[in-house]
Amino acid sequence: MTNSPAFRADGDYRLSPDSPCINSGSNQRWMSGSIDLDQKPRILYGTVDMGAYEFFESLTITHFSAGNAQSTWTTLPGAVYQLQACDDLSTAEWVNIGSPVTATTTELSASDSTAADHRFYRVILTEWPAEEE
Repeated sequence: MTNSPAFRADGDYRLSPDSPCINSGSNQRWMSGSIDLDQKPRILYGTVDMGAYEFFESLTITHFSAGNAQSTWTTLPGAVYQLQACDDLSTAEWVNIGSPVTATTTELSASDSTAADHRFYRVILTEWPAEEE
């Protein structure tokens, strides 16, 4: 490797979205079913990343207006996701927004038409994609 691996920050060896290390490793048989240092699957998006952490983006609120929040997140094709919201993190009472969605591409979006001014969101991965034989 001749280019910078593009880590997130000094001392944080997770990969940034523009890292050349994403999907540039060599898959090995032992990696199937293995996890990285963040407890995520060792192989996401088909090819292992170089380094100890697989790159996995989180949820981003892409649009918010009175009563409506649009959320977008990176996905694994074939995986099933559930968007959830919570109005008060001290209660940890998360409610499902819509129904679970199966990803067919590497990005999903969902809307919350009941969005409040102070609402928190998360995406739950409810089912991993089936392993390819």
